[in-house]
Amino acid sequence: MHEAGHAFLARLGKTKLRPDGIDATNWLVEKAGIGPDTKILEVACNMGTTMIMLAKKYGCSVTGLDLDEKALTKARENIEKNGLADRLQVLQASAFELPFEDASFDIVINEAMLTMLTGDSKDRALAEYARVLKPGGVLLTKSAAQAPSFRHGVKPRIAVRR
Repeated sequence: MHEAGHAFLARLGKTKLRPDGIDATNWLVEKAGIGPDTKILEVACNMGTTMIMLAKKYGCSVTGLDLDEKALTKARENIEKNGLADRLQVLQASAFELPFEDASFDIVINEAMLTMLTGDSKDRALAEYARVLKPGGVLLTKSAAQAPSFRHGVKPRIAVRR
């Protein structure tokens, strides 16, 4: 049986796959210079939690994608419930074959999925992210193996820019 990594973790009781929690996500996005005109792609958007937070906080538009249609159904419900259908859209697609033109986004966000990829798979995903980023665009990503934890008061020193 093959199942998405987040589905497996959910069966183990993990309800959110967010390395180092919301504090790390907030720190990361605050460094990105997001504004109302920023065009963002979130890869592996799951239920749309980060997309919704970004649209509410920054007034930006976000496109989310995920392979899991059940997660996308929940994301659509969450987007509608928050009244953000005019700024947020989701679609089923693969990180290895992003259905967008070159240089389409200012920011690509991938919070945890890269952690689950190895070798050539990780390289393929990163190449696609680079392809769809505009010149000077930013990839925001975190690793589940990141240490030390934000819970211990230690914050990362850098945000990587392309």
